[in-house]
Amino acid sequence: YNEIRIFHSHRVVIICFIAYRQSLLSIRKVTAPLCRYRITMRTITFFVLVATIIMAAVSAGNGRQLNLVTGDESCVTGDFVCAGAGGDAVVGGNSCNGNYACNGAGRDGGSAVVGGNSCIGDYACNGLGYGYGGEAVVGEKSCIGDFACNIFIYGKIGDGSCNCEECCRCLESSFDSLVVQHNSCNKLGDDECCKSADERGGMDLSGPLTPAPTASPTAQPDAPSPTAQTDSPSPTAHPPTGHYKIKVTSVRLVDSKEL
Repeated sequence: YNEIRIFHSHRVVIICFIAYRQSLLSIRKVTAPLCRYRITMRTITFFVLVATIIMAAVSAGNGRQLNLVTGDESCVTGDFVCAGAGGDAVVGGNSCNGNYACNGAGRDGGSAVVGGNSCIGDYACNGLGYGYGGEAVVGEKSCIGDFACNIFIYGKIGDGSCNCEECCRCLESSFDSLVVQHNSCNKLGDDECCKSADERGGMDLSGPLTPAPTASPTAQPDAPSPTAQTDSPSPTAHPPTGHYKIKVTSVRLVDSKEL
């Protein structure tokens, strides 16, 4: 049995060697015309490699800028932040900062809108509104924390919501029209949007998104009452006209001078 196995092993080696020689002959036949122009396989491989690197670099650069509108201080901090975002993506100021934050947002036929000061943390809003039919909107000061709102594809997240590590992550990859109300789902729990990173909670996400609460106007202090005007002094009383009697009790004589 061992002799038969050794025989077959040598046979396999011989067959492989013959196939290898045949492949070399085939390659030489194909590259022979090129070699006449002093072009070797090593040269061809080098140029192919350089072209591949250039195309990859151009693709990565276009991924960061193509159809991506960003506000001030957005998409500036973290590895691959906003990489591949495009299609239809609008990012407000000071948003999408962190490793892979907003990576691929609105790409491949999708749509993504991020309000100001949102999607901050590693993988925050990664894949937001990604893919054909994707349409996601994140309000202001929302989705703050690592993996917050990760791969949220379709729906709306209100202001001040989904702010904790893995908050709203359980909603990932869903094409249901999900609505997270303002100032909600800021922790994991049974009555929240998510019990855990991969299990939904009991909060109703059917929508629609209610208007954001507005702060009651600050009570204006009562306007100061006009300063009381002091009564102007009454004009000097003039005695009534008529005839008077003057009683003289004493007379003092002084030297007179002629004026």
